[in-house]
Amino acid sequence: MGWLPRGFYGGGGGRASVLAFGARDTTTIPVPVPELVAGPLAGLGWWSPLAQAELRAGVDFAQPLEASPEGDEAALQAAFGEGGAVGAAVQPWAELDARWRSRATVAPRVELRAGWSEGRGAATSFRAGGSMPYQVPVVGDGWSSEWLTRYAAVRAGLFVGSPDAAPASGVGAESVGAPTSAVKGRIGVVSDAIVGSELPDERPEMNAGAGLAGGLRWRRAWLVGEGGCTLLAAPSATGCAGMVRLGVDWFPVGKR
Repeated sequence: MGWLPRGFYGGGGGRASVLAFGARDTTTIPVPVPELVAGPLAGLGWWSPLAQAELRAGVDFAQPLEASPEGDEAALQAAFGEGGAVGAAVQPWAELDARWRSRATVAPRVELRAGWSEGRGAATSFRAGGSMPYQVPVVGDGWSSEWLTRYAAVRAGLFVGSPDAAPASGVGAESVGAPTSAVKGRIGVVSDAIVGSELPDERPEMNAGAGLAGGLRWRRAWLVGEGGCTLLAAPSATGCAGMVRLGVDWFPVGKR
């Protein structure tokens, strides 16, 4: 990954993982065989203190590491959908992430996300729910509660406080000020809405949530959290949830 003129950046790479599964006392389906999932990816993005956008795309290739017993694949497809536990041998995908965040003391913000894939299975699908940085956030929803093959999502909010009370590295980096000994904080309201195709049968899924979010920062250490309730999920899935993350930025704040 390298920087290009006028705030743009781009690059490429690859990823690989071995997915292994085990049974629990309550497991009622066959245990999937281990599989190697690997493939190339590329990305192009643009960053500024007020707005960021990033497009990522790639192809994952799945290869079983041992033969699946006869009949197991049909049972896994019945449980997880056509892609089974891991998905098809070839799985193209793309994701878009765009954010606008005012740096005023009273700051509105809007975030847009979308994802597309073909051939994904339960273990390789997009995840939505909670507030982890590599998942689609839905405030008030449980962590990774939705497994999606395609999605479009929007987040809107209004915050009061320092715009630098947030991580300065990683996905969605916001803080750009030099580290100081002063404690910086912010709090606000957020709302999320998401539509997508959910496994196992890729039925249309719609959900929304609303709640509170906030953050604290001291030097390079930060703590962010949010909590709320879902609004449009099925009655059996509605509820309230919260999540807190803390960390330390690795590189000097303000250098990109």
